[in-house]
Amino acid sequence: MESYHFKDLKPSPDKMFAYTDDIKDVPLILDNGSYTAKVGWTNQQDPAMIFKNLITKIRKDKMKKDMETQIGNDIVSVEAGRLNLRTQFDHGVVTHFEAQETLLDYSLTHLGVNTPDGLQHPMVISEPPANLNSSRAAMSELLFECYRVPSISYFVDALASLRYNQPDCRDALVISCGYHTTHVIPVLDGRMDAGNARRIGVGGFLMTSYLQRLLQLKNPSALAAITLSRAEELLHELVLFSGDYGSDLRLWADPAHQKEHTRPVQLPVTMATGSEQPRPSQPAAGEAKDKKLVAKARMHEMHMKKRQALISEDERRLARARQSGETDPEYLQELERRIEAGRTKLAELAERGQVTPVRLSPDALQARLEELEGRRRELLERRAERRRRRAEMARRRTAASQQRMRIISQLASQRPTKDDTFGARDEDWDVYKAINVDGGDSDSEADAEELTEVEGRLRQLAPDLAWCQPAAGGAQPHQIQLGTEPLQTAEILFQPSMLGLDQAGLAETIQFVLSKYPAESQQRLAGNVFVTGGVSNVPGLRQRLEHELRQMRPFQSSFAVSVASSPSLDAWRGARSLSAAGQLEYVSRQQYVECGADYLAEHMASNRYWPTPAEPAAGQPA
Repeated sequence: MESYHFKDLKPSPDKMFAYTDDIKDVPLILDNGSYTAKVGWTNQQDPAMIFKNLITKIRKDKMKKDMETQIGNDIVSVEAGRLNLRTQFDHGVVTHFEAQETLLDYSLTHLGVNTPDGLQHPMVISEPPANLNSSRAAMSELLFECYRVPSISYFVDALASLRYNQPDCRDALVISCGYHTTHVIPVLDGRMDAGNARRIGVGGFLMTSYLQRLLQLKNPSALAAITLSRAEELLHELVLFSGDYGSDLRLWADPAHQKEHTRPVQLPVTMATGSEQPRPSQPAAGEAKDKKLVAKARMHEMHMKKRQALISEDERRLARARQSGETDPEYLQELERRIEAGRTKLAELAERGQVTPVRLSPDALQARLEELEGRRRELLERRAERRRRRAEMARRRTAASQQRMRIISQLASQRPTKDDTFGARDEDWDVYKAINVDGGDSDSEADAEELTEVEGRLRQLAPDLAWCQPAAGGAQPHQIQLGTEPLQTAEILFQPSMLGLDQAGLAETIQFVLSKYPAESQQRLAGNVFVTGGVSNVPGLRQRLEHELRQMRPFQSSFAVSVASSPSLDAWRGARSLSAAGQLEYVSRQQYVECGADYLAEHMASNRYWPTPAEPAAGQPA
């Protein structure tokens, strides 16, 4: 099967938009998704901005303590700032409003909003199904008090997506597959029945994390290369839902099926030529004869990277200045001059760095190859000895197995003493090695990693060696093999117990929700199962749901499953359509003051409003 190569795409910085007169008093729509935020005006067909709902801080200069805050698509490397990543969500509910305010500022700045008296536009913003009154109250307080919006309308993203794809729908069972959670929402007579809606704590984030851990456990020598970002790319490109997980898994027991369907994934790698020493960042560079040349090459590479980073930063500033309509010609000319000077200096550094490449002499290369070959043979012999001893221990009548059982029986027959000192003497370690199945060698994993490193060095220095040439159909160097991992990753949505979560899967939750209704209402819901949310982009979900519904529904009963035309964008488009048609209800500032911060104006794509119970007076029972 053809190998997959990582794209490692970097996000493009968000554009700076001009604040024009044609958007005056136009409602601003924010689909505040837990994975990406979609922001735009009602008079636009698609959102103006789509960015990840993330904030991080990255220290550009390791010698300085100051850290730069990066937001959304301005985050150049998620891995570099992963320890400082923040989001406003906790299991899909907005709880960190300082982060929410930062992201709102980022959105309004890029949209060009510069009105001095706050945001003079009605705000249409999404919230999760059956949102907490406390979360809605804090959001309303932030928008009314900090941004001074004239009115707010809240909508549920899954219901807005339903209205966009099925405007005249009255009954549906909506399945919203999000980044942190998955919701099963019954809709009867055009309104959501929140009392029977259910949530599953599995979404795209857990699927990505699970895939990363599976691949890291299977490929311990490639831990650093299997990042969360690359696992997310594999989730979007290669993961799929199985129509019948049990049957598909049994097919993988067949070696022929396994060989045919295993997908190789090529990890990024830079190979050196046979006569050249690897780059200074490679382990072999520290073993070059001329250490001064190695250090000089390393410093030259660091200087090149720093110079390239400065040029990229100036180019980003120039692009933003032009997009925002910057009129100061001196500022633009200064940026252009710095960029041109930086490129000239970079070309000079590159030309200078090619004058003295670091190379190994033929004698040194031959000595190094002999040393690495000797170490490789030693590691292979140790691995073969461990396998031989393990095989002997598994057979009952071998001398090694009998000796092991004899020692164990002797240890078991000894009377326990008050002060058990077994293990304190060096001789006790010999006993342990004699009875251990692995021969007392606890360094087998370290040997495997060292063997991989040694073979990698040999491939770099002498790729023409016979054993360096992979067999036909075999694994290539620096590759990982995808077998059942794509099926396992998607299956956790239907079997959360695979992650150790004590909760029902999607099929069980659907059956539980349907069981809450009489047969006539069950048929109305099952006749229109609507799937939306980012995870529904994964292939095979509709077929899997049809398979599960066929098993749980009565014989010869009808059902239908449909997927949103654009699961990630239809929530924003649905809110835009409802806003343009005047079908949304808004909470005005006066209602906010009179009815409380948690007040909600209901409409066909909103939650239902239940007032927060008043606190009992002092001395009265709760």
